[in-house]
Amino acid sequence: FLPERMKLDLDSKQDVLKPGEPFAITATAAYLYGAPADGNRFTAKLAVSAGQDVAYTRARTLWGQALDEREKSPSGDAWKRSFEEAKPYFVQTAKNVKSEYQDVAWVYLARIAYELGDFDAVGKAVDEALAYWETPEAKGRIATDEKLAGARKSQLAAVTYWKAAALTRSADA
Repeated sequence: FLPERMKLDLDSKQDVLKPGEPFAITATAAYLYGAPADGNRFTAKLAVSAGQDVAYTRARTLWGQALDEREKSPSGDAWKRSFEEAKPYFVQTAKNVKSEYQDVAWVYLARIAYELGDFDAVGKAVDEALAYWETPEAKGRIATDEKLAGARKSQLAAVTYWKAAALTRSADA
């Protein structure tokens, strides 16, 4: 006697599962030999884990929307709203010590303020990033992660650039 052998394909049209949203899944099954599997019932267990930083992913999506909207309608306000919507997600990422995108989120916060023409807010965002990077927690992260230490140098250069650009723009105004 051989146990039943079945091919089972699971698929979903949902790329991302959002909190509180039902998860729709389609199961297609076929016995590898013998009678058709059509109409059979089955039970399954689903294990879910975060495959990515959800806040950062949402922030980047809104960032991209803002850039697209600005390109289509530079004089409109839709792109500004998308940047504003992205800010809390970048803040959440910047404050998340477990996020691999923590440092780059600080850069986006400075850049959003710059894109919105709020040059004082650029300086505040940069100063907050610099202050955080001086904390024992932030220094501890780069002490144990060589890749992060190298990336932080790039992020430091980026926030410094955006602060300088904002100072230049505000001086010209």
